[in-house]
Amino acid sequence: MGSIKKYAIAVLTFSFLIFVVLFGQVPALRRGPIGMLSRFIRLRIPEWLIKIDNVSTGGRMYSYLNASFDYLMNRNHPLILVGHSTLARSRVVI
Repeated sequence: MGSIKKYAIAVLTFSFLIFVVLFGQVPALRRGPIGMLSRFIRLRIPEWLIKIDNVSTGGRMYSYLNASFDYLMNRNHPLILVGHSTLARSRVVI
């Protein structure tokens, strides 16, 4: 029973965080505790992580992660191109 309780608490916590991040900017919730928690999660936590990165690695990790994210989200990824062309060819054959 203990493991089910732990999983339930983890799922509820994750669901609450998603709710706060998604609905924290709704005008009805913006000035309340949900809005404040949303600003904390979206602004303060990344700011702290960047400060820790600047102290520990001189900001290199942030630049590496930023470049990797840019490559994965904005460039033509070879695996995606091969998968798409395979799907397109299989449609022509069928």
